[in-house]
Amino acid sequence: QSTGNGACVNATYVGLEVLRRLGVDASPSVWDAMVMNEEARLLMMDQTPISEWPDTAWSVGVNAKTRDADGIGFHAVVQTKEGILDLSSLQFARPHKNINVPPAMFVSTRDFSGSEIHVEQQGTHYVLYNKRSRTPAALRTVKGFSSDGKLGHTRNSEWIDMILGEME
Repeated sequence: QSTGNGACVNATYVGLEVLRRLGVDASPSVWDAMVMNEEARLLMMDQTPISEWPDTAWSVGVNAKTRDADGIGFHAVVQTKEGILDLSSLQFARPHKNINVPPAMFVSTRDFSGSEIHVEQQGTHYVLYNKRSRTPAALRTVKGFSSDGKLGHTRNSEWIDMILGEME
């Protein structure tokens, strides 16, 4: 469960490595992402221009046009044949704006609708869309997708060892 710029890249690396060591087949997957409260979802459905939204309608997301401070314009997650594991979903949480997201999320493949994943929980809408076809190339160019990357002040390799140690 990580937050901050590039958190999804490091969390995905850690998740993949832990799953690999446990013998679970998984791969990275990168998407555009948007998380919104119910009021924003209704306004989007009505195609109300954002300039006309009240202060209580709120959304947050990342895509190629809205890169973060580290230049990352996508959201990285772990993909298995059973579904998507987002280990950094907490970075989208804005409780003061009624956007409540759990620290990590698993979305079953049976919940996928076409090329979009939409999950609604407690009035918060979590959407992954526009899956990138060149995931490995995108991640290899990003700082942090390695054992030397860091979540907070701890190296990814240390997180992996700590998680596996807790599981013993």
